[in-house]
Amino acid sequence: RVAVLRRQRVPERVPLSEAAADAVRETGHLAAGDGALLAAAVVDTRRWELVHFSLHAGDAPDGVAGEVFRVLHLSAPGRSLLPRGRQW
Repeated sequence: RVAVLRRQRVPERVPLSEAAADAVRETGHLAAGDGALLAAAVVDTRRWELVHFSLHAGDAPDGVAGEVFRVLHLSAPGRSLLPRGRQW
């Protein structure tokens, strides 16, 4: 298993709602990929960055940029109880 973390500056002169919508679309593509266990995106307002995080059952998918971390153990009690899809 691997986790991928990517940070990127929120683009200047782009409304935050538009940047967030792009991040949501990208997260949806990551979540739909083979072996994807989790994908999330947040805005770090302290650094004004978009932060993308994804967890994969195997290797990182081709074309996914960011820092790759090997996950040695994943505890997931109650995972089946979590709802799928967007959580807002």
